[in-house]
Amino acid sequence: MKVIITDLDRTLLYTDKGVSEHTIAVLKRCHDHGILIMASSARPLEIF
Repeated sequence: MKVIITDLDRTLLYTDKGVSEHTIAVLKRCHDHGILIMASSARPLEIF
């Protein structure tokens, strides 16, 4: 199994929370080749 794990803020996403067309195309090609795409974050969980 192949996996791409990426952080979100300023890595996958622009500061306006958008994703470039190029990035979308690359991720679709990876998905089409059976590569799993996962998001990761270093933000802590808030406890209420």
